[in-house]
Amino acid sequence: MVEGAEAQKRFLNNGAVKGSSVVDVWDAASSTAFEVKNYAGSLAKGKTSGLLSSMNKQFSQRLKNLPEGSKQVFMIDMTDFNIPHEIQEKIIESFSKGKDASNFEIKFFKRE
Repeated sequence: MVEGAEAQKRFLNNGAVKGSSVVDVWDAASSTAFEVKNYAGSLAKGKTSGLLSSMNKQFSQRLKNLPEGSKQVFMIDMTDFNIPHEIQEKIIESFSKGKDASNFEIKFFKRE
């Protein structure tokens, strides 16, 4: 995903530790946490609530525990299906409400 990044890095109270907040991939060079999401079944049916609930919970937890100034990138895997553009926009819009856009990014991708 990112050259030099570490998988399954743990954070608590703004520092790396053994315990609490586990990110899928951590890139120390850019202070970025990557979370890969795969909700193929529900997203293929246009259902976004489970994905958004998970993202919101992780985002709030990570804000408290990642190093200050870190960015979170949610990578939504749509390898096995297509997410219509309208649903992608709905996910971004719903997640973004009340959040500082400089703290996160949402990307949709297909594995090769």
